[in-house]
Amino acid sequence: MKKSKHISLSITERCNLNCIYCFEKSKSPQKMTFETAVEKIDFELIHSEEYQSIAVDFMGGEPFLEFDLIKKICEYYWSKQNDLPKPLTFFTTTNGTLVNGRIKEWLAEHSDRFACALSLDGNPLAHNINRSNSFSRIDVNFFREMWPKQKVKSIVSAETLQFLAESVIYMHNWGFPQIEIKLAYGFDWTDLSQCTLFMSELDKLKAFYLQHPEVNPCLFLSINVKEVLESGTYIKKWCQAGERTISYDMDGNRYPCRYFQDLRKSGKLSLEDIWRVDYGKIQYELSGSCRTCIIRNLCRTCYALNYDVNGSFGVKTHMSCRVTQIMAYKTAQLISERKSKADDDTLRACQLIIEAFEKQGFQLRGI
Repeated sequence: MKKSKHISLSITERCNLNCIYCFEKSKSPQKMTFETAVEKIDFELIHSEEYQSIAVDFMGGEPFLEFDLIKKICEYYWSKQNDLPKPLTFFTTTNGTLVNGRIKEWLAEHSDRFACALSLDGNPLAHNINRSNSFSRIDVNFFREMWPKQKVKSIVSAETLQFLAESVIYMHNWGFPQIEIKLAYGFDWTDLSQCTLFMSELDKLKAFYLQHPEVNPCLFLSINVKEVLESGTYIKKWCQAGERTISYDMDGNRYPCRYFQDLRKSGKLSLEDIWRVDYGKIQYELSGSCRTCIIRNLCRTCYALNYDVNGSFGVKTHMSCRVTQIMAYKTAQLISERKSKADDDTLRACQLIIEAFEKQGFQLRGI
């Protein structure tokens, strides 16, 4: 039996901030109703026989703008937890600015059964550039104390790339055990100055991790390099969209993941078209440089992004090729210099990546 199924409920599109990289430019005032949420959660509880548990993720916008709805849903299921067919857990990710007063009190009371991740874009300078000068409105210590094992989520924009290393180190110093950091849309990776700056920031981080071997590297420097040794040629996806992951919009329509809602909203796909596909059996088409790229087996893809860019789920977009190559190279360097933490196969994989990069300079040439 599989461990857990991830269900995301888009309860609102409203947000109290105006992040510079946000792709939700036209936010609806609509919200999900309590009845819709219960109907969809009940459906997944009944029709997920192969899973041990269900994890419900409240998504926005800013989810706590609908705190009363979150509270009502959670307390409804907690009141009948002994009668549920399987365990049900709840969590959300918040910008933190509304976590005060009765919201903070409720979260503190239920921190053992409601998990809350903080979205923090680095040090105060970087965060304020990205997120409407909101850093001073966040009680970071509250999140660290309530959920000491919870990761922090962070976005790097083109405007804050220059503060990447400083920001990651800043968040490590807060004591977050894991930093889930991603790059915002809008980077121009054909611009070699962007690539050079990204590499320079990763070099600073690499030096930090070498000095602090007890710290787990952030996502940018924790690529599973050993996958380059696997035989065959295939592409892995970032998530379990359409299989272990399901998303519902505010009207209760069902999608493989949250990003498919945007494809439907833009008119690129109908709901019927979306569910004509078996997302466990998509065949990827490797084209051009993908066929010979040494990191092809560790390079992830996204169904929704593929369709958005190429009009096909199985044709991988090259938008992130350079950045993935840079991350693989810098991860390989870090692991090689941290030899005591790696087995022989991992070190061999690192050597292959480093040699390919340094001989071909593949991350700085055209895709």
